[in-house]
Order: sequence, then C-alpha cells, then structure tokens
Amino acid sequence: MEKKTTPNNSFSKIVVPLSGTWANIEKQIHASADIADIFECRLDLMEPTCVEKLHILSSKVQKPLLITLKPLSKQKFLQEINLALSLNPSYIDIDYSFAPLLVKSKMLTRIECPLIFSSHTKKHKDQSVIELIEEMQQKLAHIKRPFIIKVAVKSSNPAEFFPLLSFLQAQNKDSMRVIAIFTGEQGRFMRLITPLFTPQFCFFAADTRGKTDPGQLDIMTLKQNFAPFLALKPMPIYALLGRPTSQSRGPLFHNTLFSKKNFSALYVCIDLSDEEFTPFVKLAMQSSIFKGFSITMPFKHALADLPINTLSYQGSTWDRYNTDGKAAIALFQEQVKEQIQAQRQIQGMKIVILGTGGTALAIAIEAKNAGADVTFISRQNINSYHNMRVLSYQDLEKEPCYDALVQATPAGFDGTAYSYPLTESMFLKGKIYLECVQQETLFTKMARGVVGGVLLEGKDLFIKQAELQSKLWVTSFENENGVFSYTSSLVGN
Repeated sequence: MEKKTTPNNSFSKIVVPLSGTWANIEKQIHASADIADIFECRLDLMEPTCVEKLHILSSKVQKPLLITLKPLSKQKFLQEINLALSLNPSYIDIDYSFAPLLVKSKMLTRIECPLIFSSHTKKHKDQSVIELIEEMQQKLAHIKRPFIIKVAVKSSNPAEFFPLLSFLQAQNKDSMRVIAIFTGEQGRFMRLITPLFTPQFCFFAADTRGKTDPGQLDIMTLKQNFAPFLALKPMPIYALLGRPTSQSRGPLFHNTLFSKKNFSALYVCIDLSDEEFTPFVKLAMQSSIFKGFSITMPFKHALADLPINTLSYQGSTWDRYNTDGKAAIALFQEQVKEQIQAQRQIQGMKIVILGTGGTALAIAIEAKNAGADVTFISRQNINSYHNMRVLSYQDLEKEPCYDALVQATPAGFDGTAYSYPLTESMFLKGKIYLECVQQETLFTKMARGVVGGVLLEGKDLFIKQAELQSKLWVTSFENENGVFSYTSSLVGN
C-alpha cells in the first residue's frame, strides 16, 4: 500500500476528525475535503464496522491520515496499534500513559511515521499548562526518537495564553514539537489564535454533530465567521472582551469586512470574569498580537469613568473610544427627510433614553453634543445624571414627550426581565424608536405596532458602531472624524 506523504511540520495544519457510521464518515469527508489538511481517524468514536473498513478509507482519501488510539486496556492497545500500522498512516496519536507498553512490546521500532503522545487528563489545580507539558517531556525522556507532545486541557485563566504562546513558539521554533488544545468555550479564542503564530494541529469538526468539545468549531462556522483564519499565518488580532460573548455578531461582521477589504486580520470573542479583565487587557497591550478591542458589558466602565467600547492601537499608544453614541445619532440622521439639514434636525430633538448604563450614557453624551434635549428614564431616585435630566418610568407613562425613544437597558436580552412594565401609553405615533439589544424584544414588538413609527433595531446599531470601530482600528478604512473619544494613552495605566 502506498504510504501517505507526511506534511511539512513547520506550518499549522487543519485536522478534521472522522467518527460515527460509515455514511457519516463519507459525509464528513465531503464537507471538509476542500480545507482539511489531515483526516483524523478516531477509533474510539467509530462504529466497529467502520474500523473494519479503514483500509478502504486509507486508499480512498488522498490526504494524510492521523490514527488516534484511546484504548481502554493494554490488550486493546496492542490490537489497535497493529491495525494502525497496517494502514500506513502519516501520524499515530497515542495516550502517553501507554508509552511504557509501547517500548516494552518493541512496537516503537515498527513505527516509522511521526508519533504523537497526548494527554487529555486534567492538570493539577495549581499546575500551569507549561508545567504539565514539561512533566510529560520528563516522563517521555527515555523515548530515543523524535515525537510530538499534545495536551488538551481546560485553561484556568485566559491570561495564561500569553506565556504559553511564547513557550510554544520556543518549543516549535524549527518544527512542531508541542501541540496545545484548550477545551471549553473559553478556550476557543486560544484555538483560533495560537495556530497563526506557531505550528499546531487545529482540530475542527466536519459538522455540528461531530463536535467533541464545546470550544471546537465546525467547518461551516469556521468558513462563515472566521474565514481569515484559513490563511494560517501571523496577522493582527482584534477581539471582543465581555461576558457573555457567545451570541455576538462581531466575528461575522468584522471578519467578513477584513476579507472584503483584503486586510489580513482576525476577530475573535473572549469571555472574561471581573477578576480576569484588567490583567488580561494589560498583558494584551504589552503583546504585539492584539491591535484593537471591542468592549462590551460588563466592562464598558472598567477603563474610564465614561463608557468605553473600543480600544485601538495606533503607532505606539492605545487610545479609548466609544462608537455607540455616534452610531445612534447617525441612525437618527438617516431618518431625517432633509439630509442636508440633518445636523439642525438633531439639534432640538427630544430624546428619551431608558436606562443609565454604558450604552445609554454614550448615546446621551453624543446626542447632547449634537444639540438634542436628552432625558434619562431610571428606577433610581435621582434628578440628574451627568448634568442631564432624569425622570421615572411613571413619569414616562403619564406624560410621554419625545421625538425618539431609546431602549438602552439589558431588558429582553436572553429573557432578561424589564425593570418596569412597558405600556402602550409610552409609545407615541410617528416617532423614532431605537432598541439597543440585538434580539427581538417586547420593546421592538410594541414599537413595530405604532402607527407611523420608525423602528431602529439592535442589529442596526451594532452594524453602524462596528463600522466606526473598524475605521478606528484600520486607518485605510477611511477613518471618520468626530467619534466620541478619549485620546489619552492607556500604556502603563
């Protein structure tokens, strides 16, 4: 049987696992053949009849094969290693706990292809991923032939990414020696960034049913939302920092824009706890990898007294901005019939904003700067907020008076309850309504039913503010003046 060609291990490779029934395996191959560099045969996830047909698969697939063994016993291991050798694979992946048996059985001398020793066990509570890898290297030091170490582990802290990447770059300087796979949804950003800066095997499921970990992406999602990744080369990284970020449209919007502009960059989402946010941002600013951030809840007030939703690295400094307010005003202006007089139309507009959070304040400041009359609606017993009027929900219900009503609370996001019931009396005919939540909410449903009203949805606001963010990050995207900004440097702060 012709031996598969072993890929050059100085570059990252996309690996697609094959599992399930024979019919499923054929579908998986068809769905991913255009971008898969290697197909992985997971013997533990294949039906017994499929394992018997692997010789057919070996001759059918014109790409390198990785045979992964996860046997439950020593006897099963010896059976599977013999099967793997008969397939002439390009790689064999063995749980490193079987290394002593591999040596004792003299099977090691029969393996001609690159050998991977992997660990999928949990690391000790106080043990870093680097310490786990070094421990494996010590235990495998008696193996007198080249091999690759692979660890799949859940990270305890996103900031661990930075020292680990430096470690991997040193280990893989000449060729791939160590593969690190972070499991869980919080490890997804590491799965996407690491292979761009050091040789790695990148595991992607052929379809959603083939996913073996919550942090693993399927091929279709990779193509649609993270297309720039497919270049597998170093590039500027931009990221959304917040909690939760799983439903963000950011990756789809920004990565599609990068591709259309032929700009080599990748946008990812990073979930952070309150304790993780500041240390992560400081390390990111010191690294040469990240060039910009979107900041969402609950961190819009974490970097300044006024709300921040954008960080941009230009030259040698990091600058802070908020694009929510300018985006909202731009949407209002688009609804003004006489476009030439748009600025004068905004001036004098009565804008009522539900909520006093980061998005609400950003919109209020921009609206006030444009000459609008701004009023906040809040449950808090206060009369003024940042020198702007504050009324209660009861006041709005009794005497609604506005040209535009903005819903800027989290209400409606993933079922979040409204702090005060919305009533029909709050909605006036022929006015502008802006929902800041990127989902269908009770506010959007009620506003949509108002005679002569204009509804601006959360997705409209997102697209407009994301466009402004991209222009702040990449000057070639025709940067606009007038974005509500704080230009002081964050370096060292």
